[in-house]
Amino acid sequence: MSEYQKYKMYNRLPEWKKTSNPEFQNVYSKTAQQTVGRIYNAIKGLNTKKGKGEKVGKLRYKNSINIIEYNQLGLKVD
Repeated sequence: MSEYQKYKMYNRLPEWKKTSNPEFQNVYSKTAQQTVGRIYNAIKGLNTKKGKGEKVGKLRYKNSINIIEYNQLGLKVD
């Protein structure tokens, strides 16, 4: 996996925000980019371990994400 593929994922975010779960439309773009980056890094880590000959499983799909990082200025949580 290359950094180029990571940015291809970032470029698809506007499309995903329009077509996926309506709650995803309320997430800041920078926050969505960070979440995509975390997923990308998890996949990259599995590929690295697999490349070293370690036995790895696969990422399992969860219906929700428990932690979303907000690092926007001016964010207010009610």
